[in-house]
Amino acid sequence: MSLANIYSGVAAPDEWGIDFDNKKTRIAPEKLAEATQMLLDIKPYTSGTSEDDQVTKDLFTTNQLAFLVSGPWVDPIFEQAAKERGLKYDRVLVPGAQEGQYGGVKGFEFIAIAPKANAKIAWEFAAYVAEKKQMTRWAAALGRFNSNDAALADPQVSSHSLLAITNEASKHAIFNRPPFFVKPYPSDYWSVLLDGVADIVEGDETPQDGAKRIVDELNELVADE
Repeated sequence: MSLANIYSGVAAPDEWGIDFDNKKTRIAPEKLAEATQMLLDIKPYTSGTSEDDQVTKDLFTTNQLAFLVSGPWVDPIFEQAAKERGLKYDRVLVPGAQEGQYGGVKGFEFIAIAPKANAKIAWEFAAYVAEKKQMTRWAAALGRFNSNDAALADPQVSSHSLLAITNEASKHAIFNRPPFFVKPYPSDYWSVLLDGVADIVEGDETPQDGAKRIVDELNELVADE
């Protein structure tokens, strides 16, 4: 279970990331405490493996794991299991702390062309990848949202059931590392956050004490940048 998926189900988008103008984290300690408490509450029902591990996917596709939190890119694996082994599954949004709240994380993927010797052919490749035909094939195959309006309006995409729930999820998700294109995050930012949450989940600290310590340490990191 991703921390961001849980945290986004209890916090607002402006309570995540870094406030570079004021040199502090936007993470709210009380919301982080609530999120880590949720992780503690669900711990007895988890597999103990990462959502990205192949073993976790194997547990799910063999009906040994009831829920797997991931993105639409793993759906082809489940479709194959459905055809080969009769896997029956459905898709739901990650539930949040309150009714009507949902969790999720989102970001951007883009292609940049550097003004080097092969810039022309690189631009042609980027234009080919981003063209409607390719974006339509990508969205139709994976049910994954992209920023090509013409592709998303194509019937084979707009009728895709997975894309519909992905689109809905994007309305509730927080960005993975906001704000973009401002400054890089301090190198230790994520290790302080994730290691601190791990300490709470392992019982070394209470959610309240651990969340306060984590936020204090993150503020120190950001202030030093």
